[in-house]
Amino acid sequence: MESELFGYEKGAFTGANKMGKIGLIEAGNYGTVFLDEISELPLTMQAKILYVIEEKKLMRIGSRKEMKMDIRFIAATNQDLEDMVQSGDFRKDLFYRLNIFPIKVPSLRQRKSDIPFLVNSFLKKVNEKYNENKIIDPGVMDIFLKYHWPGNIRELQNIVEQLVIVSNKKLITVQELPDHICQLEREPLKTQETGLCSYRDQKITAEREIILKALGENRSIRAAARQMGIGHSTLLRKIKIFNIDWRAICSK
Repeated sequence: MESELFGYEKGAFTGANKMGKIGLIEAGNYGTVFLDEISELPLTMQAKILYVIEEKKLMRIGSRKEMKMDIRFIAATNQDLEDMVQSGDFRKDLFYRLNIFPIKVPSLRQRKSDIPFLVNSFLKKVNEKYNENKIIDPGVMDIFLKYHWPGNIRELQNIVEQLVIVSNKKLITVQELPDHICQLEREPLKTQETGLCSYRDQKITAEREIILKALGENRSIRAAARQMGIGHSTLLRKIKIFNIDWRAICSK
């Protein structure tokens, strides 16, 4: 990641391009660079970003020559950077340099009126991606509006793409939704027909809730895995299966 952001000179490290490489920050000189998920940067790279902001200079990896920079940074994160500063995971000086004009975007559950517009936008993109022409049944949209979306917009985007892939019909109906999303809608029907929900559905729902609770309490995958008594890689796999946006949950 460091070489992608800051570039490097020829022969700077094993496997480096013989001609060297311009980094993304250097390529954005005299313009604006957007740093998404800046909370994921290690402290060493945070220090280098801070140097570029304060000194307006940049040095490629393997170089001793500094270049003058005239650049504006916009950064985004779904983590609470103030908490990360307190825990020592984010530099205080960089936080204050970036926090000049903060914009806080409410979670999806706080702006459910946006869901129909987002669904239609995602659906259009996914249809183009897979050369499909699927449409969403109004009943599906109703359930989307009732669901609490712990994984935020990424979870919604993932669900729309999943539905387009797995549906064999042009019209995507409620029956094709994942159980954890339409559980409240389906539970009365299951109770009426069988007297109780299936063991499999109960197990899936319970496991997902345990993962959500552990992530919310620990705010990190490794700590949540330790609490649950499972391996880090196992928890990562389950998070992927359940379409859980762990970053959004851990940032609360």
